[in-house]
Amino acid sequence: VFLPSRTPIFAQSAKVFIAPASGAFTTGETFTVITRVNTGGVSINAVQGQLVYDPNKIEVVSISKAGAIFSLWTQDPSFSNAVGSVTFGGGLPDPGYTGTVTGTDFFFDPNINADMPPRDLQHLIALYDGEIRWTDYYVGRIIDDLARSGLLEQTVVVITSDHGTEFFEHGFKAHRMTLFDEVIRIPLLIRYPPLIPKGVRIRAQTRIIDLAPTLLELAGLPPATEFMGHSLVSVARKKTVDFDNLGISELFSVGRAMRSIRTREWKLTDDMVQKQRYYIDLIVDPDEHYPRPAHATEYGQKLLDRYKTVNHTLDVWRSRVFSDPDQPDLPEEVLKQLESLGYIERD
Repeated sequence: VFLPSRTPIFAQSAKVFIAPASGAFTTGETFTVITRVNTGGVSINAVQGQLVYDPNKIEVVSISKAGAIFSLWTQDPSFSNAVGSVTFGGGLPDPGYTGTVTGTDFFFDPNINADMPPRDLQHLIALYDGEIRWTDYYVGRIIDDLARSGLLEQTVVVITSDHGTEFFEHGFKAHRMTLFDEVIRIPLLIRYPPLIPKGVRIRAQTRIIDLAPTLLELAGLPPATEFMGHSLVSVARKKTVDFDNLGISELFSVGRAMRSIRTREWKLTDDMVQKQRYYIDLIVDPDEHYPRPAHATEYGQKLLDRYKTVNHTLDVWRSRVFSDPDQPDLPEEVLKQLESLGYIERD
């Protein structure tokens, strides 16, 4: 078993054993054994294991992770004296790393910056990949449970995200800083065999606003008139989009005020704080390193006209469905957590 990596790696087997391997103990005596992994000199970064014992002769009292080499646990060690087994799963997202970066306080730690040593940055990304692997493991457990219960084929399964994370591709970290693709491009996987064909991959651009209408149709409910998005069920069948799938992204937080509109071919961004509007040709510049002033070219002016239409459309929708939000009285511990994640700023 292995965790994702930025470079291809291959699964290698390892031997799991306990130490001491044998011993003589009297009835009622408590003793300790240590679980060890022998990789035969091969570098691996994760282990999934199960230890089996005779519950009529041995009873497990407790399990400790103290001193474990793993920094990520996909399955916390647990035991069952009813069946006589100990199970666990964990690993190291970046085996061989000897630095001090842990990813703790990622948003505010000044040591996590654009000039940090490349090996530390690589480790930071490996930790992020480890979180993805951890999530993947538990999503798999949920799907396995649905399958065992006979519910999977009649259950809508959707996997998506609210945003991506920057690792200094454009000089910034985390999110809520820019509207580059590393932040706004997210995965969307939908499984529902009765209505979604198996193995279909849609290469056309879809939006997060399309998700709610899609779920309504999959649930057999009528469409809601207050949604700007469109159902993707027909898109999955036809493999083409028959509606305007312009993507709109906004960032109004932590001193930022930005809006972008995007297709697969181009993106126009309005940075209202810097008073800059620029566009990027995503075909020739997919990594978005060469923005062009929108007002300086005829093509850019056409995109600005499109943007003006979008702003008018947004104003109309806001007048129809938005109201002033309530201001909740949140506990101090919740406010501190939101602040630590960069979602709010306080004096």
